[in-house]
Amino acid sequence: HVEGAAPPPMSLARRLLGQAAHSTLGQVVSMTSSIARIAVAAHALDASSNGMWLGLQLFLSYGVNLHCGALFALFRSVPMLRAQGRDGEAKDEIRTAFSFVLIVAVLAAPVLYALIGWTLHDVAPRDAAIVALLVGVQLLRSFYTTIYRAESRFKEQATAVLSGSAVAFVSLPLIWLWGLDGLLASTAAQAIVELSFLARGANVPGLSISRTVLVRQVR
Repeated sequence: HVEGAAPPPMSLARRLLGQAAHSTLGQVVSMTSSIARIAVAAHALDASSNGMWLGLQLFLSYGVNLHCGALFALFRSVPMLRAQGRDGEAKDEIRTAFSFVLIVAVLAAPVLYALIGWTLHDVAPRDAAIVALLVGVQLLRSFYTTIYRAESRFKEQATAVLSGSAVAFVSLPLIWLWGLDGLLASTAAQAIVELSFLARGANVPGLSISRTVLVRQVR
């Protein structure tokens, strides 16, 4: 051992195990926060509000798939292109997917707002607006999550999930105080915090859409 020499680099296996542990922890904590929110909502909401929440959840659940498969293609292509040294093409994939998801999020918001009001007649306009905007937040969060996973940045992604889960736990009293509005506020706060953490650490190479890349991503 030479005094003052740099420590040996962390082995690939050790680094991957560490990132897998962080990713698993993030998933467990996120699942726990979701279960806690469901449990509190079951006791705090009346039958009418519970029914309304179930209807709004359908929009949230299906709305996250409005990327039309672009994110699935992104997850497959970026690691392969980077491994082949084709960084320019990888950036094209990222740029196109981000631009497409952003456009979809913006265009979908008024359509979803109208659909929610048409199908759920008793929903408050502010709740319909929150859900319509929240779908866009979830789409962008899914984009960044896909990038982090494609680049094997599991530790950083888990940090974002843990931060969002912490906000979810802290905001649980809002459900007791405001009912359905509190439940939507708690859900939105968690998604926004996670999106903020992910967006801050991502490197998205601008906005533009390659028609060839987009067709390949969504076909």
